[in-house]
Amino acid sequence: MVSDVVAFLGFLASFSLFASPAFIFRRIITEASVVGYPFLPYPMAFLNCMIWLFYGTVHTNSDYVIIINSVGMIIEVIFMGFYIWFADGMDLRVALIELFGMGGLGTFVALLGYLWRDTVFGYAGVVSGIIMYGSPLSVARRVFETRNVQNMSLLMALASLTASSVWTAYAFASKPYDFYIAIPNLIGLVLALVQLALYAYYYFNGEEEDVVA
Repeated sequence: MVSDVVAFLGFLASFSLFASPAFIFRRIITEASVVGYPFLPYPMAFLNCMIWLFYGTVHTNSDYVIIINSVGMIIEVIFMGFYIWFADGMDLRVALIELFGMGGLGTFVALLGYLWRDTVFGYAGVVSGIIMYGSPLSVARRVFETRNVQNMSLLMALASLTASSVWTAYAFASKPYDFYIAIPNLIGLVLALVQLALYAYYYFNGEEEDVVA
Protein backbone atom coordinates (compact mmCIF):
# COMPACT_ATOMS: atom_id res chain seq x y z
CA MET A 1 0.00 0.00 0.00
CA VAL A 2 1.08 3.57 -0.69
CA SER A 3 0.44 4.56 2.94
CA ASP A 4 2.84 1.83 4.15
CA VAL A 5 5.63 3.09 1.88
CA VAL A 6 5.04 6.68 2.98
CA ALA A 7 4.89 5.58 6.63
CA PHE A 8 8.31 3.91 6.29
CA LEU A 9 9.72 7.07 4.72
CA GLY A 10 8.13 9.00 7.60
CA PHE A 11 9.90 6.69 10.03
CA LEU A 12 13.26 7.48 8.42
CA ALA A 13 12.51 11.22 8.24
CA SER A 14 11.37 11.38 11.86
CA PHE A 15 14.44 9.49 13.03
CA SER A 16 16.59 12.03 11.20
CA LEU A 17 14.65 14.84 12.86
CA PHE A 18 15.01 13.39 16.36
CA ALA A 19 18.71 12.67 15.86
CA SER A 20 19.56 15.97 14.13
CA PRO A 21 20.57 17.80 17.37
CA ALA A 22 23.54 15.41 17.66
CA PHE A 23 25.78 18.07 16.09
CA ILE A 24 24.58 20.59 18.67
CA PHE A 25 25.37 18.20 21.50
CA ARG A 26 28.79 17.45 20.07
CA ARG A 27 29.56 21.13 20.60
CA ILE A 28 27.91 21.18 24.04
CA ILE A 29 29.99 18.20 25.17
CA THR A 30 33.19 19.61 23.64
CA GLU A 31 32.76 22.99 25.33
CA ALA A 32 31.19 21.54 28.51
CA SER A 33 28.51 24.23 28.25
CA VAL A 34 25.07 24.62 26.65
CA VAL A 35 26.46 27.75 24.93
CA GLY A 36 23.10 29.49 24.68
CA TYR A 37 21.12 26.69 23.04
CA PRO A 38 17.50 26.44 24.25
CA PHE A 39 16.30 23.39 26.21
CA LEU A 40 12.61 23.62 25.23
CA PRO A 41 12.79 21.64 21.94
CA TYR A 42 13.82 18.44 23.78
CA PRO A 43 11.11 18.08 26.46
CA MET A 44 8.61 19.31 23.87
CA ALA A 45 9.72 16.61 21.43
CA PHE A 46 9.55 14.02 24.24
CA LEU A 47 6.01 15.09 25.14
CA ASN A 48 5.02 15.01 21.48
CA CYS A 49 6.42 11.48 21.09
CA MET A 50 4.65 10.33 24.24
CA ILE A 51 1.28 11.65 23.08
CA TRP A 52 1.64 10.11 19.62
CA LEU A 53 2.70 6.83 21.22
CA PHE A 54 -0.54 6.86 23.22
CA TYR A 55 -2.46 7.79 20.07
CA GLY A 56 -0.91 4.89 18.19
CA THR A 57 -1.95 2.40 20.87
CA VAL A 58 -5.64 3.34 20.56
CA HIS A 59 -5.68 3.87 16.78
CA THR A 60 -5.67 1.06 14.24
CA ASN A 61 -2.83 0.49 11.74
CA SER A 62 -0.37 2.71 13.65
CA ASP A 63 2.65 0.43 13.99
CA TYR A 64 5.07 2.95 12.47
CA VAL A 65 3.66 5.71 14.68
CA ILE A 66 4.27 3.58 17.78
CA ILE A 67 7.79 2.49 16.77
CA ILE A 68 9.21 5.87 15.73
CA ASN A 69 7.78 7.67 18.74
CA SER A 70 9.18 5.04 21.11
CA VAL A 71 12.60 5.57 19.51
CA GLY A 72 12.11 9.35 19.66
CA MET A 73 11.39 9.26 23.40
CA ILE A 74 14.64 7.38 24.04
CA ILE A 75 16.65 9.85 21.94
CA GLU A 76 15.10 12.88 23.67
CA VAL A 77 15.82 11.45 27.14
CA ILE A 78 19.49 11.14 26.17
CA PHE A 79 19.61 14.71 24.87
CA MET A 80 17.83 16.10 27.94
CA GLY A 81 20.25 14.26 30.20
CA PHE A 82 23.28 15.75 28.45
CA TYR A 83 21.77 19.25 28.46
CA ILE A 84 20.98 19.22 32.18
CA TRP A 85 24.41 17.77 32.96
CA PHE A 86 26.24 20.61 31.21
CA ALA A 87 23.80 23.45 32.04
CA ASP A 88 24.38 25.77 34.98
CA GLY A 89 23.00 28.98 36.44
CA MET A 90 19.94 30.39 34.70
CA ASP A 91 20.14 27.85 31.88
CA LEU A 92 19.80 25.01 34.38
CA ARG A 93 16.95 26.66 36.29
CA VAL A 94 15.00 27.35 33.11
CA ALA A 95 15.63 23.79 31.87
CA LEU A 96 14.32 22.26 35.10
CA ILE A 97 11.22 24.48 35.07
CA GLU A 98 10.48 23.51 31.46
CA LEU A 99 11.14 19.84 32.22
CA PHE A 100 8.76 19.70 35.19
CA GLY A 101 6.21 21.79 33.29
CA MET A 102 6.21 19.35 30.39
CA GLY A 103 6.07 16.44 32.83
CA GLY A 104 2.98 17.89 34.51
CA LEU A 105 1.33 18.56 31.17
CA GLY A 106 2.09 15.04 29.98
CA THR A 107 0.55 13.55 33.12
CA PHE A 108 -2.57 15.69 32.67
CA VAL A 109 -2.98 14.60 29.04
CA ALA A 110 -2.46 10.95 29.99
CA LEU A 111 -5.20 11.16 32.62
CA LEU A 112 -7.62 12.80 30.20
CA GLY A 113 -6.69 10.25 27.56
CA TYR A 114 -7.56 7.44 29.95
CA LEU A 115 -11.12 8.79 29.93
CA TRP A 116 -11.57 9.87 26.30
CA ARG A 117 -8.67 8.10 24.55
CA ASP A 118 -8.67 8.64 20.77
CA THR A 119 -10.12 12.16 20.75
CA VAL A 120 -7.95 13.52 23.58
CA PHE A 121 -4.72 11.98 22.27
CA GLY A 122 -5.56 13.14 18.75
CA TYR A 123 -6.14 16.78 19.66
CA ALA A 124 -3.27 16.77 22.17
CA GLY A 125 -1.04 15.39 19.41
CA VAL A 126 -2.10 18.22 17.11
CA VAL A 127 -1.18 20.86 19.71
CA SER A 128 2.08 19.21 20.83
CA GLY A 129 3.14 18.58 17.25
CA ILE A 130 2.69 22.22 16.32
CA ILE A 131 4.64 23.34 19.40
CA MET A 132 7.39 20.80 18.74
CA TYR A 133 7.89 22.02 15.18
CA GLY A 134 7.81 25.62 16.36
CA SER A 135 10.02 25.22 19.42
CA PRO A 136 13.34 25.63 17.51
CA LEU A 137 12.11 29.16 16.74
CA SER A 138 12.54 29.92 20.47
CA VAL A 139 16.08 30.88 19.51
CA ALA A 140 14.81 33.45 16.97
CA ARG A 141 15.11 36.34 19.45
CA ARG A 142 18.81 35.57 19.94
CA VAL A 143 19.26 35.42 16.17
CA PHE A 144 17.62 38.84 15.76
CA GLU A 145 19.74 40.35 18.55
CA THR A 146 23.10 38.91 17.44
CA ARG A 147 22.38 38.92 13.70
CA ASN A 148 24.00 35.49 13.29
CA VAL A 149 22.78 31.90 13.10
CA GLN A 150 25.31 30.42 15.52
CA ASN A 151 22.55 28.93 17.69
CA MET A 152 20.39 27.66 14.83
CA SER A 153 20.78 24.22 13.30
CA LEU A 154 20.36 24.00 9.53
CA LEU A 155 20.30 20.21 9.75
CA MET A 156 17.43 20.29 12.25
CA ALA A 157 15.42 22.67 10.07
CA LEU A 158 15.94 20.49 6.99
CA ALA A 159 15.01 17.35 8.93
CA SER A 160 11.91 19.11 10.24
CA LEU A 161 10.90 20.08 6.71
CA THR A 162 11.41 16.52 5.47
CA ALA A 163 9.56 14.85 8.35
CA SER A 164 6.58 17.21 8.24
CA SER A 165 6.31 16.82 4.45
CA VAL A 166 6.39 13.02 4.56
CA TRP A 167 3.91 12.70 7.45
CA THR A 168 1.56 15.13 5.71
CA ALA A 169 1.67 12.85 2.66
CA TYR A 170 1.04 9.84 4.92
CA ALA A 171 -2.02 11.49 6.46
CA PHE A 172 -3.54 12.16 3.05
CA ALA A 173 -2.63 8.67 1.78
CA SER A 174 -4.24 6.98 4.79
CA LYS A 175 -7.71 5.56 4.46
CA PRO A 176 -9.57 7.03 6.17
CA TYR A 177 -7.76 10.39 5.97
CA ASP A 178 -6.01 11.11 9.31
CA PHE A 179 -6.88 14.66 10.38
CA TYR A 180 -4.84 14.44 13.59
CA ILE A 181 -1.60 13.68 11.75
CA ALA A 182 -2.24 16.03 8.82
CA ILE A 183 -2.84 19.30 10.70
CA PRO A 184 0.31 19.52 12.89
CA ASN A 185 2.53 18.37 10.04
CA LEU A 186 1.07 20.86 7.56
CA ILE A 187 1.73 23.63 10.06
CA GLY A 188 5.13 22.09 10.85
CA LEU A 189 6.01 22.29 7.17
CA VAL A 190 5.27 26.03 7.18
CA LEU A 191 7.25 26.54 10.41
CA ALA A 192 10.22 24.65 8.94
CA LEU A 193 10.15 26.93 5.91
CA VAL A 194 10.14 29.94 8.27
CA GLN A 195 13.20 28.54 10.06
CA LEU A 196 15.02 28.00 6.76
CA ALA A 197 14.13 31.51 5.55
CA LEU A 198 15.39 33.02 8.81
CA TYR A 199 18.58 30.94 8.64
CA ALA A 200 19.22 31.87 5.01
CA TYR A 201 18.64 35.58 5.58
CA TYR A 202 21.04 35.93 8.54
CA TYR A 203 23.56 33.48 7.11
CA PHE A 204 24.05 35.69 4.07
CA ASN A 205 23.28 39.09 5.64
CA GLY A 206 24.21 38.76 9.31
CA GLU A 207 27.39 38.82 11.37
CA GLU A 208 30.01 36.17 10.64
CA GLU A 209 30.55 33.61 13.40
CA ASP A 210 31.01 29.87 13.81
CA VAL A 211 27.85 28.09 12.67
CA VAL A 212 26.68 24.66 13.79
CA ALA A 213 25.31 22.38 11.07
